[in-house]
Amino acid sequence: MKYLLLVSFLVLWVSNQSQSTFVYFQNNTSLQLNVNTIQYGDGVLSNSYWENNSGIIQPWQPSVQVMRTNRTTGITNGNDYFFDVIISGLNDTVILEIQLTGNFIDSDMWHSARGNGFNHPWYNDSQFYEENILFEGKNMTLKYQSALNGLYDDITFTLHDNEPYLHNASDDNNPQVLNVLSYNIFMLTPPLSFSDQNTRAEYLKNSLSEYDVIFIQEAFDNNAREDYLIPQLSTMFPYYTEVLDIPNTTNEDGGTMFFSKWPIVYDTGHVYQSCYSFECLTNKGVSYAKINKLGQEYHLFNTHTQAFRSADEIASRMAQIKEIRTFIEDLNIPQIDPVIVGGDMNVDYYANHSNEYDSMFLFLNAMIPNYQGNPYSFQPDLNYYASSGPDELLDYLLPISDYKQPNSFFNEVRIFRQIVDPMWGKFDMSDHFPVYGRFEYTTVSAGNNDFSNVNVYPNPTNDLVYIDNALNTRIQILSLEGKIIYSTQNFNGNSISIGDLSKGVYLIKISNGNNINVVKQLVVR
Repeated sequence: MKYLLLVSFLVLWVSNQSQSTFVYFQNNTSLQLNVNTIQYGDGVLSNSYWENNSGIIQPWQPSVQVMRTNRTTGITNGNDYFFDVIISGLNDTVILEIQLTGNFIDSDMWHSARGNGFNHPWYNDSQFYEENILFEGKNMTLKYQSALNGLYDDITFTLHDNEPYLHNASDDNNPQVLNVLSYNIFMLTPPLSFSDQNTRAEYLKNSLSEYDVIFIQEAFDNNAREDYLIPQLSTMFPYYTEVLDIPNTTNEDGGTMFFSKWPIVYDTGHVYQSCYSFECLTNKGVSYAKINKLGQEYHLFNTHTQAFRSADEIASRMAQIKEIRTFIEDLNIPQIDPVIVGGDMNVDYYANHSNEYDSMFLFLNAMIPNYQGNPYSFQPDLNYYASSGPDELLDYLLPISDYKQPNSFFNEVRIFRQIVDPMWGKFDMSDHFPVYGRFEYTTVSAGNNDFSNVNVYPNPTNDLVYIDNALNTRIQILSLEGKIIYSTQNFNGNSISIGDLSKGVYLIKISNGNNINVVKQLVVR
C-alpha cells in the first residue's frame, strides 16, 4: 500500500510539474531584493494549484524560481487569472506580470511588466522585451523572455545593473594611479571545452572600459582570441601583446596576454621550467609588459600557475612562483619603478595548503592586499560556467615590496555579467570572476631624502634590519593592522634591532619633512 501511495504521489507530482509554467528571476545586481506574489482576477486559485515562493533574493543570485502556476486544474474556461510577482528593494519596486485565460482544456498565457514610469503591454510570444529603469538610484535594465519548456512556456525575468562598479574619471589623467583588472577568461581550446568561447570573447569588452590595463589568462582558443577577443578589445585597448608561447612547438600556448590603453614600451615572457602532469603540455608561464602611462613606467607580470591541490601540484606551483621572482630580478628593473604581479595564481586564500598562501608572498616579496568585493573568484553556486568544487579566491594583483610601493591599493573581486540575447540564460562571462586592483603612488621629487634609492635589507631577517639612504628621517615599524611597534623621529642611518618581533610580515614607514612617505614590507623569520 505504501508503495502504491508513493507511486501515485510521484505520478501526480510529475503531472503537476509538466502542466505548469515556472517563473524565474535572475538578480544581476549587488542588491538584496524581496519577492512576493499575489493572485487575483475572475477566480482565486487554491494554494494546491500554484506556488508563491516569497522571500529574499540574494545579491547576484542566479536564476531562482519565484512562482509556479498550474495551467489546467482549477482554471475555468473563459476566466482570467492574474499574478503579480513583486520584486522590491528598499525604495523601488517592479512588477512581473502573468495572465492566464482558461480554455475548455487548458489555458493561454500572456506576460508583461510594469514599474515606476513604465507599463508594458501584454505579450504572448518568445521575443525579448526590456526596459531601462532607475532602480534604487542606479541605471538598470529589466529584461524578460517566455520560452517553451515541455508542454508550456516558462518565463525568465532579469534585473541587470548596467554600471555595477563606479569609476573615478580623474584616474585616467593621473600617471600615479593605475587601474588594473586580472581576468581568467576560460577560453579553452575545443574539444577540451565547448563553453560559448566565441560569444563570450565578442561581448567581453562591454565590461572592461574602466581599466588602464587588463591581465588576461586562459586565452587558449586561437579562434576565439584572434577572431573575436583581439578585434573587440583592441578598439578600447590599442596596445596589446601576443599570447605567451614558444614558437614551433606542438604544445598549447600559455594563454596569458595584456591589453593596455597606454603604450607598451617593451614586452617579453618566460615559460615555466617547472610543471606537473598534463599541464606540461601547455606553455604556461609569466608574461611581462612595461607600460608608460603619461610618463610613469609600470612593470607588470601576468601569470597562470599550476592548478589543483595535490602535493606534487602544490610543489610545482611554488617552484613556478620562485621562477617569477627570478624572472623579475633578471630584468634589472629600477627600484624607483612600480612592479605588480597578478593573474590566476591558483593559490587559495582560504585553504592555504602547505602554507602556500604565505609562501606566495614570501617568495615574491609581495605586499598583502586589503580584500574587497565578492569573497571568491571561483564560486560554482554563483557562476554558470564554474565547475563543481569549493569556493576559492585564486586571483590576485600584488605590488612587489622591494620596488616603488603604492600609498594605497586593494584587491576587489568583481562580478561581470551580460544580458545580450546570445548570453541569455548563462549571463556569466567566464568560470572565474575577475579581480580589480587600484594602485595609487606618490610622485617623488629629486633631492635629498626623496627615497628614490632607499633600501631595506636583509629582507627577510630575524635580527637587524638596515635602511640605506634614509638619514634624518622618521622611521616607524607597524603591524599589518596599523599598530606602531617601533618609532624614531631622527633616524641616524644605522641598523634597527627587530629580534624581539614575532615571526610575520610588518610595514616600515619612512617619512621626511616634505610630507613624502614610502612604505616597505618587512618579513621577520
